[in-house]
Amino acid sequence: METVRRISPLVRSAANYDTSLQVIGHVAGSGIKSKSGIMVGLGETPREVETIMDDLLAVGCQILTIGQYLQPTHRHYPVAEYVTPQQFAAYKNNRIRERIQHCRKRLLSARPIMQRNTYDRKQNTFPICFIGKTGK
Repeated sequence: METVRRISPLVRSAANYDTSLQVIGHVAGSGIKSKSGIMVGLGETPREVETIMDDLLAVGCQILTIGQYLQPTHRHYPVAEYVTPQQFAAYKNNRIRERIQHCRKRLLSARPIMQRNTYDRKQNTFPICFIGKTGK
């Protein structure tokens, strides 16, 4: 998904928000664990981030990564803000409270800098946010 609906056309000229949701829903519907990622710091509001999380949950997405957008070159979309660790924690904590009844297992970690999307053995966590049902 990369970013919220309002900003998506500005940073993803070759992609469409609704089409991306449909693809993720198709993957999830076929029994494959589905994953998406979003960048924050592009000018989105916290409510818009919550909305994209709800949209992904509605199509069956199970895994979501949230990380700070960093402008790769001066020709790319500029960073609008550096999201605070407190805001990342708020995304995590709000999601736990709102969605706990929908999940059997909840592993949440929203981080400002994501080095990779793999298991972190030292912290015994995944740098991901499970937003849907996991396990059988």
